[in-house]
Amino acid sequence: MSERIYSACFKTADKALENQNEELLREAKEKMKLHYPQRAKAFAARVDMEKALLDKEVKNYLKALDLFTKNASEEPVALLRQTAQYAARQHGQESAALESAIALSVMAAEKGGTSAYYMDLAELYLKKGDKKSAATAVEKAKSLSENEGPEEKQRVRDFLGKI
Repeated sequence: MSERIYSACFKTADKALENQNEELLREAKEKMKLHYPQRAKAFAARVDMEKALLDKEVKNYLKALDLFTKNASEEPVALLRQTAQYAARQHGQESAALESAIALSVMAAEKGGTSAYYMDLAELYLKKGDKKSAATAVEKAKSLSENEGPEEKQRVRDFLGKI
């Protein structure tokens, strides 16, 4: 039931953003707060990130990304990963975005528990220039990849050559 509520609130917010309707946007946030309070702050921040992107306001995007990161512990692993990858790819030159991407990737790796998530984390650490943390993440990925198949093992071996 709660996923349907989340989905309905997100569709409402999406429509509000599409139509630039602030009232509808507030309504989506309020409904989320009422029906799904443990995810309401992250939801509001995520919606604010989307709005900032539409408005091409990098400063507001970074502020919303930081707020999302601080409230994302209840978010699904796929959303954490997607948000981290987008932030790093599109705004990775901003240290605040890269730090948020790393924090989200740590959450995703801990929740997801597969080598792929730890490899994502290692990539972000390497992008930051933190080879020690990248090596730690890739070692965790290496141990997890032993039970995952040849593709993941190869990805780990390929990455080790970068460090």
